Amino acid sequence: VGSGKTVLLHKLMHEWEQSNKRKLIQVYSIARRKYTSSQLASAILRDLTGKNVYASMEDKGRLIADVFRAAAKRNERPILIIDEAHELPTEVLKDIKKIYEVSGKFSVNLAVLLVGQSVLERRLRDEVTLKEVLDRIEIVRLDGVGQEGRDYLAHKLRRVGGDIDRIFTADALGLLFQAAQTPLAINNLA
Repeated sequence: VGSGKTVLLHKLMHEWEQSNKRKLIQVYSIARRKYTSSQLASAILRDLTGKNVYASMEDKGRLIADVFRAAAKRNERPILIIDEAHELPTEVLKDIKKIYEVSGKFSVNLAVLLVGQSVLERRLRDEVTLKEVLDRIEIVRLDGVGQEGRDYLAHKLRRVGGDIDRIFTADALGLLFQAAQTPLAINNLA
């Protein structure tokens, strides 16, 4: 929580958009815990075709296959991006695996980027029904800021005209960084 994963994600997305080498599929939902596979299919179709699709799941599945077939012909490699993926229902996570497999049938090589808190990793490891998902992914963890915490706080203070050495003693900074390992925690404690 507060590790800067969303900030990093936005930076990556900006770079991918600028390179025009990847088509981004972004899932936006305020109520991810109630998110459905049908909504996921609609997001994929909307971002890859530019159209909202109202159809049965069977029809959406066929349309996704058609879209992936066309993407393969254009040598496109889309990226499905879901932030706060730890909130997704188990069924949606399982269906992401199925969509990934469909893309592989057409040599699209869909990349899937699930960004979430550590509870996502625990769910993937602990829920038996998610084993097939876990077997197909690589987990990357963002560690705490460590030694870069001082630079981070100094930068934040400079942006508002502050000087870290005038505001904090060395002992205070030591205690702060001992207690706070993420940007959010540093912001809250500083």
